[in-house]
Amino acid sequence: MIATVYEMEIKEQLNSEFRTEQRIALVNLYEIFIERKLQIYLTEKQKADTTNPSAPDYLENLKQIYLTNFVKCALIGTLTPPMLKSLQNRKIEEDIRPFLVKIQTGKEKKTGIIMNVVDGKPQFIYRTFAEYFRARWFSRNFKFNRGVLERIFLTLDIGS
Repeated sequence: MIATVYEMEIKEQLNSEFRTEQRIALVNLYEIFIERKLQIYLTEKQKADTTNPSAPDYLENLKQIYLTNFVKCALIGTLTPPMLKSLQNRKIEEDIRPFLVKIQTGKEKKTGIIMNVVDGKPQFIYRTFAEYFRARWFSRNFKFNRGVLERIFLTLDIGS
C-alpha cells in the first residue's frame, strides 16, 4: 500500500539529489491509496475519457458514489445484524444490495478495494479498509448513532 501511495514521490526523490523526510499519517495513507485505486479503476478499467472538459466533475461524482458504497459495504461487513438494525439509517443493507450483487456476479469490475462478496458480506482487500470506512461513517454520523458506537467499544460486539 505504501508503495502505491508514494509511487510518484519515490520516483521524484530517486531522480533528485535532495531528500525530504516525511511522516506518514495513517488516515492520509488510506485516503491516498483509495484515491489512487479509484483513479486507476475509473481511467483504466472503466475507460473514462479524461480529455473531456466535463470529465473532472463526472469522475468526482463517480468517486463519491464508490466511496459511499464502500462505506455501506464496510458497515455490512463489520457490524452484526442487530447493530445494523440499530443504526439511524436502517436502509443501508437494502441500499447496498444491488452493488453487492454486481460484485458477486462479476458485473462490477474489481475496484481494488472490495475483492468479492461471500455469504452476502463484502470482502475488502484488507480488513483494515473496512474498519477505516466504518470509522469514517461513524465520524460523520456520530450524533445520531452514539449508542451503537458505545456498544461497539464497551462490548466489542462487532461482526466477524
